Amino acid sequence: MPTVTQRYATSLPHSVEDVWAWHARPGAFARLAPPWEDMTFVDGDQGLDVGAQTVFRIKKAGVPITWEALHTVCEPPNLFVDEQQKGPFAAWRHEHHFQPTEAGGCRMEDAITWTPPGGPFGAVAVPSLKGVNDRMFRYRHRRTRQDLARHAAYADRPRLRIAITGATGLVGSALAAFLTTGGHEVVRVTRRKREHGDCVWDVKAGTIDLEALQGVDAVVHLAGAPVSERWTDAHKQAIRESRVDGTRLIVEAIGQLDPKPRVLVSASAIGRYGPSDDRELTEDSPAGDDFLSEVATAWEAEAEAVRAHGTRLVIPRIGIVTTAAGAALATMLPLFRAGAGGPIGTGDQWISWISLDDLVALLHGALFEEDWSGPVNAVAPNPLPQKEQARVLGQVLGRPAIVPTPAAAIRTALGEMGEVLVLGGQRVVPARAQEWGFRFEHTDYADAVRATLGLA
Repeated sequence: MPTVTQRYATSLPHSVEDVWAWHARPGAFARLAPPWEDMTFVDGDQGLDVGAQTVFRIKKAGVPITWEALHTVCEPPNLFVDEQQKGPFAAWRHEHHFQPTEAGGCRMEDAITWTPPGGPFGAVAVPSLKGVNDRMFRYRHRRTRQDLARHAAYADRPRLRIAITGATGLVGSALAAFLTTGGHEVVRVTRRKREHGDCVWDVKAGTIDLEALQGVDAVVHLAGAPVSERWTDAHKQAIRESRVDGTRLIVEAIGQLDPKPRVLVSASAIGRYGPSDDRELTEDSPAGDDFLSEVATAWEAEAEAVRAHGTRLVIPRIGIVTTAAGAALATMLPLFRAGAGGPIGTGDQWISWISLDDLVALLHGALFEEDWSGPVNAVAPNPLPQKEQARVLGQVLGRPAIVPTPAAAIRTALGEMGEVLVLGGQRVVPARAQEWGFRFEHTDYADAVRATLGLA
């Protein structure tokens, strides 16, 4: 059976100790997991010590595979090693090396030695598997570099204790992992306790564990029923109650805490503006008059009440989150990979998007920047028409993107939700974020898609 060794190295403008600490903290595995892979974390986050184990499941061609990795060497801050105990390879050993550079930075090298599955027939898979590893480690090194740079911007500030609602969702889980790798403590506000330190709440009952929230420096409120399901009367009520009543409960809880959190970052959505034409919409644009607009207006009004408690308030109005890990892009990818994507309706509706990386960074900045206050459009500076989005996706994937989806089909299949979310659109720009000096990592949609697919 062939044995292959691959090495990937990069130089980072951070000390060996800082790079090691980032890898050793909870959340590092989640941050390094490639978003295009269907992965489920099962167990781990036990640190890098010898004997620590990480278990996750990954689906390949729809078949779930369990991967168990055991840490076998730990020599801080220069080396740790994990080896596959169970998984898709016949053997896998991963050495993580960290060496200081003369300039005070760190040379980080991943050395993997592996044997393909399939015995003597495994050699056939070697070129493909090498390509998979190239893609994955290119992504991992880029992720490490970006995260360390974001954390370094506030390295002189005290570490925070941060409560997050919606911490198990797409955005909340990414934010929680990012924050913990930066040395912050995260308190997950959940409906049922999963780990020690979680705060349990029940929006319908109007209850929340105040003791678990005691001493938090900040609250990030992201929870809400999904809007991308068909809008039955019952689901519309769930959308409204989860946001309006949930925000009211959070604000009431903040009012009872002593000391009070310094900042509440309470999510809203660009749906507040309602579907629009080619007009650019800024934070000063008026609210629309459809269902989502009314919900967002009431949602934000509940959050505004926190100012009476002396807590700073930031309201990110979140656009369409772009990541291969979920949301709209993940739904579209199979269709476009099959060459069946294209314009929806006229294709003229504007798509105001933001990469998941930039959204996490914007939420992070809101925790620290004392002069950030009020609503901010959490969108990239360059929205694009849906037919242009389809063209870009086809180009990135190397597929045609000309198969139209008639508006009538969307209305029939999705009803009001399809009319508003799929056929409607808003040309929203991040006027306030740019005024505040926020640095977007991804301003070009094609670049954002390539990055989340590991093609950059």
